[in-house]
Amino acid sequence: MEENIRISDIASIREHSSMFSRMEDDYIFSRGTFNDLSTDVPARFNGLTMYLCRSGKARLEVNMAEYEIAPKSLTIINPGQLVSCGQMDINGDTLFISIDFLKDINIDLNAVTSPPLLKNHISPVMPLSDNEFDLIARYFELLHSNAVNNTTQLYARNIGRTLIAATIYQILQFVDSRRAEENALVGSGTTTLSTRRMSYVHEFGRLVHKYFRKERSVAFYADKLFISPKYLSLLVKEATGRSAANWIDEYVIMEAKNMLRFSGRNIQQVTYDLNFPNQSSFGKYFKHLTGMSPTQYQRS
Repeated sequence: MEENIRISDIASIREHSSMFSRMEDDYIFSRGTFNDLSTDVPARFNGLTMYLCRSGKARLEVNMAEYEIAPKSLTIINPGQLVSCGQMDINGDTLFISIDFLKDINIDLNAVTSPPLLKNHISPVMPLSDNEFDLIARYFELLHSNAVNNTTQLYARNIGRTLIAATIYQILQFVDSRRAEENALVGSGTTTLSTRRMSYVHEFGRLVHKYFRKERSVAFYADKLFISPKYLSLLVKEATGRSAANWIDEYVIMEAKNMLRFSGRNIQQVTYDLNFPNQSSFGKYFKHLTGMSPTQYQRS
């Protein structure tokens, strides 16, 4: 069964830290080394996690997809994602930011938590250049210094909000620069989507992330965007190489697998949670997309 972790539960990381600071229940900074640490039980953190890897390597599973963390990389785990760690021998800086504190920051959270529809957003692990690494490390160190001195600083929380907003915008700038570089390499025979058309794709991703547990029809999302289902399907296919229906199905199946294997809920409860009319329809849907029944998957 999965664990749901709040920022108050993370204070135990201090024993692994060479540097540690905590700004009440707003954010925690830790610099440390983790050796032979693994988690058999996946967990969801009620906040945003950023990990700046200085040295070593680790295996990380996010929403049942596996990634490798390498030196000079930044890993971002969005609120609510299901995470487990394989064996690791790694050193770096971790920043945990509570969801409540994120809501206090004057920043568009959709820019951070939108699902990974585009190719350059698929991995939560972003390799950094030397300059990018040094810049994010300085932001982290400023947040650490701010938390260490928070008992005497009247405006410490305001400073923390501003620094975290700046850090997030800086990361988004890195992503945008990579997108621009990729677009520059696109062949002259390939048509790139306009900014307005791409905004529909990004908004579709945000809406799927928000509603997929209840809504599985392309028409629902097209209606939210005030465009036709056919046009939405065309835009998503052009931008991602996959259909809008395929993206919706992927989110539903990913959540169904997580729930069947880790939540402790039975098939009937999962059927209800994912808004299927009955267990039979859920079973047919699941088997069509995975090749096995929910019962077979639970036993695999």
